[in-house]
Amino acid sequence: MLRTWIARLDDAARDDDDARIQAAITELTHASPTQAAASLVPGLGDPSPLVVEASARAAEAVLRSARRRSWWAIDRAARTVERVGLTPDRVSLLAHLERGRVGALALAAMQRNGWTRARALAALDAEVDELAVCVLVTRLNDPVAEIATEADRLLHGKRGSEWLVALIAALPLIETTSDTVRASRSELAGQVQALLRDHPRRAWTALARATKAVDADVRAAAIVRLARNFPEREEARRALESGLVDLDPRVRRGVAELIASGQLPKDLADTLLSRLELDRSPAIRLLGLRWRRKQADAEALLRACFDRNASLRHYARRYSRGVGVTTDYRSLALERLASMHRTELVGALATLSDVGRAEDCKQIEPLTQHPSRQVRDEARRTLALLRASR
Repeated sequence: MLRTWIARLDDAARDDDDARIQAAITELTHASPTQAAASLVPGLGDPSPLVVEASARAAEAVLRSARRRSWWAIDRAARTVERVGLTPDRVSLLAHLERGRVGALALAAMQRNGWTRARALAALDAEVDELAVCVLVTRLNDPVAEIATEADRLLHGKRGSEWLVALIAALPLIETTSDTVRASRSELAGQVQALLRDHPRRAWTALARATKAVDADVRAAAIVRLARNFPEREEARRALESGLVDLDPRVRRGVAELIASGQLPKDLADTLLSRLELDRSPAIRLLGLRWRRKQADAEALLRACFDRNASLRHYARRYSRGVGVTTDYRSLALERLASMHRTELVGALATLSDVGRAEDCKQIEPLTQHPSRQVRDEARRTLALLRASR
């Protein structure tokens, strides 16, 4: 399918049909950004200026729609493309494109030829654009030390408030630099934090806008920075609340980790803590459980002992013993079988699958006819385990 879309883009460009070019670009943004970006590199070296511009426009659209954390993979894929004629002189031509210039230079900065990468970096330095910043961040990990050093120098020159929006959009990528050998030497993350501190008004506006970004990683990073830098504002609390109900678990996880880290004011963290315990992700509920452990909240720890997730129940029992709480989990679980609440029923059944006895099957069997499919499935699973233990 990707080859078909690239062929459509090529044909439309040679026919100079802008409507078909735009349609092909839209199709390419639905493909894997890693594969699409690599497939567009040959078009940038095509002899036809029409094909070059169409490929550049497509590259820019694909890169803008790609998750920021995927840029490392895009960089690797673009570098493995066979030689396609992207020489330093070709970069000079790409730098003068009217449309798609930043996208074309971004892919040029990922090529095998070090001189090509260096020329592309120099051309991108003048672009106040989030894609340009993302390229510079990836080049912090360049195998050529001189290029990595130059990328670091160029990034450190971006201290004006006009760079805030671009740097915030690149935050997910900047945060991952600590995971790489070469890029971890840069002090870019500290520079961004200083910029947020020195320009509070612009920082607030830019961060608030980024909390609504399409990229979930950008949303998460923006909410976390907003809460860290402006914890006293009511809008920061609302941003945290919206992050905890976000449909993407990456956003909820990022906000949950901040709440459980102890970096927020205690009253704000306590207000939001109950949201963590109700999240559908076990990993997020575990973060809330660990915070309750720090508070030695025996009641909350006991509630978690009946969680529907086995791993979380295990931790809850451990933490309960650590604060001196011992109880008969089987008896409590049997009592909860009379509950009308689906979540409580599932948790009680799951607990009985851990500590129940064969004689408990009579009380569990009626729940195999429960209106809730989740309860029915858990009841059947528990029955199978208890009967097998006879």
